[in-house]
Amino acid sequence: MPAIVALALILCLPAGRSVAEQGRSIGETYAGERLDYEIGFWLFDGVAVGRVELGRDAEGYVAVFSAHTTGIAEWLRHREDTYTARLVEADGGTRFRTVSFDKDVTVGRKKRRTLTEVDYDAGVMRWTEWKDGKLRKTGELELPEGVRYDDPLAAFFNFRYGAYGPIREGESYLIKDAAQGRRARGGHNAEAGNGR
Repeated sequence: MPAIVALALILCLPAGRSVAEQGRSIGETYAGERLDYEIGFWLFDGVAVGRVELGRDAEGYVAVFSAHTTGIAEWLRHREDTYTARLVEADGGTRFRTVSFDKDVTVGRKKRRTLTEVDYDAGVMRWTEWKDGKLRKTGELELPEGVRYDDPLAAFFNFRYGAYGPIREGESYLIKDAAQGRRARGGHNAEAGNGR
């Protein structure tokens, strides 16, 4: 749910001047920001609530997206998602780079967690998956030279900041997704919407 919501937030951004053109780094621009959302789909409004926050600590930045079902959706099927991304500024403060991405999902009584760590110096991405508190699998992917992987939260801020280029209605953007772990060779194709 949160990956879809993060992409939906990106898709609804209006076209216009990028924040990068305004002279502040990405961290300076968004640190301390908190955005609250009411989430719906199709004909159903208010099936969940979500929040995106960005804070700063001694090691860089921490972005958190949390969402949970509400109302009848909560009664029918409890779902709670928390994504936590550790980020650092890269390329002179013009983008965030993922250090780690921790995805916790609870559906009913089942819990899943995936921790993805990206080590650009060593050229590897490592992931660990747990189900109901038990280790399920681990893995490692060699990073191709010059390829960057962004988790959904890094992509959310990078896109808004203009790190992928100007936001233009109808434009397509291919974003390599660090959150997908062993499936990270692909990417998500996002299109900029008109804000409606």
